[in-house]
Amino acid sequence: RKNMAEGKVSLGGEAVQMSGVWQSLQTKCLQMSNRFHICISFHLQVHQSVHTGVRTFLCPYCPLTFKWSSHYQYHLRQHTGECPYPCDTCPKAFKNSSSLRRHKNVHLGLKPYTCSVCNKSFTQSTNLRQHMRIHTGERPYVCKECGKSFKNTSCLRRHSQMHSGLRP
Repeated sequence: RKNMAEGKVSLGGEAVQMSGVWQSLQTKCLQMSNRFHICISFHLQVHQSVHTGVRTFLCPYCPLTFKWSSHYQYHLRQHTGECPYPCDTCPKAFKNSSSLRRHKNVHLGLKPYTCSVCNKSFTQSTNLRQHMRIHTGERPYVCKECGKSFKNTSCLRRHSQMHSGLRP
């Protein structure tokens, strides 16, 4: 729904600020029954890349390609080392805002993820997931050479060095 007085357009129920000349285009995705009330046809093209698999963002450093600009920008930072999101409490900086937000829990003392078995708390859900393997005995990382399994990738990586001759 378009509200010209406020300069906003509704995409999927979310109001988005748009600038430029308004074109009242009502288009329909052929793959889904979603209707798009959009300001420019570019938004439909971006949505349709979900169905077509078109990846318009090409990494200049490696063969990877991306559908979304945000994923591409984050990936580029893996190559460049750029960390544009600094912590205002310590010298650390991060490649994306969600990593910074997660990190801030350390300074706030927040540990919102609690083990239902032993009540140990963690700042990140991934740490809780890895901790739960102590209780469940799950060992999802399997060596392709010998079939031995491990609780985390770092233990598998260390073990794999034995097969490659990097470790005795």
